[in-house]
Amino acid sequence: MKSKVFTIILSVAIAFVLWAYVVTVERTQIELTFYNVPVVMDGETVLRDRGLMITSGSDQTVNLTLSGKRSDLSKLKNSDITVLVDLTRIYEAGEKDLSYDVSFPGNHDIEIVNRRPDSVSIQVAQWETKEIPVEVVPTGKPAEGFRIDEANISAEPKAVSISGPKDLIDQIAMGKLMVDMEGKEESFDGRVKITLCDREGKPLDADLSDVLVENHMVLAKVPVLRERQIELLLPVISGGGLTAEDVTVKLSMNKITVSGSPAIVSKMADTIYLGELDLSVENQDFSDREYSFTLPSGVKSDDGNVVYVSLTLPATETKEITILNEQIKVTNVPEGYDANVSGKLTVTVRGKAGTLTDFDASDIRAVVDLKGASEKGDYVVEFHIPESLHVGVIGEDQTVFVNLTRKGA
Repeated sequence: MKSKVFTIILSVAIAFVLWAYVVTVERTQIELTFYNVPVVMDGETVLRDRGLMITSGSDQTVNLTLSGKRSDLSKLKNSDITVLVDLTRIYEAGEKDLSYDVSFPGNHDIEIVNRRPDSVSIQVAQWETKEIPVEVVPTGKPAEGFRIDEANISAEPKAVSISGPKDLIDQIAMGKLMVDMEGKEESFDGRVKITLCDREGKPLDADLSDVLVENHMVLAKVPVLRERQIELLLPVISGGGLTAEDVTVKLSMNKITVSGSPAIVSKMADTIYLGELDLSVENQDFSDREYSFTLPSGVKSDDGNVVYVSLTLPATETKEITILNEQIKVTNVPEGYDANVSGKLTVTVRGKAGTLTDFDASDIRAVVDLKGASEKGDYVVEFHIPESLHVGVIGEDQTVFVNLTRKGA
């Protein structure tokens, strides 16, 4: 019984102490200062619709000294306090001192004893949007034997939209994509960050944090070409009594510089043959005769694809020689056949001055080769003259009619 009475008395005492604490402590009015409470800018969308924007002062804080019950203030945090600036009252650019409203959560009876600062200062500027061209600017030199294909450098997109304070936007004239090509042996194809530049193409020396760019990263393409020198050759074939040492041949260019896909150009031969200059069919000088050549697809020549050739012959003399059919030898007659040559030939021989004085038909060996032949017809005659005579037949190939008959027929 005594224990129960003691418990009751103790409980009453504890309750009294708690009641006294609440009355004397928790409900006591106190003052408390909250530092660096962030300021919220309300109405930036409305400001933007009016062609305006905040350029400084949007990230301010304030210090608030509040008065209220200890029980209320002890639970309050900076994040519970809303400090609001109404931007919808602004209609023009310039420096603005604006008051702010403070609100607290719930229905607590809290008073503001002091606010520092009493107002916030912001800078408002005109907002402007415009489109600027984008240019790819390669820097550095590719590896030896490679060059940049300047004509096919490209950016995608070719222009971007920028927005921001008018005074900054007015200074920006273009965007550059700086691509380092130093020592490169292959093309570049990738996204590059835009560098905003002035009218002279120089990067803008200003704080551009308030400038919004539609695309910060733009696709840049810088093609790289393989470049090589290729030799042009026009072999001179001896004939008509003349050799390459006897004539003068000049080409408008002996080498060309080609460029194109590294994979293709690297596999090209070191020489391009223009054909042959056969002296047996050349009987007079010429100049600016055109010899053209073709290059693999995707490869081009900076020097063009036409070579102009001139030929100068030495002093020569010519003579017409008649060769009778019985003087024409037939070789490789098919087994079981007889071969007979019909008609005669008149050929023109050429040599340097003085070489044809005693030259006659006996100095020429005319041969028709019937190897692989199986029927009568016209066959080309080959002419053989000793090299020591320095004389040769000139003109196009000549033919004779050869009649093939079976033996015993």
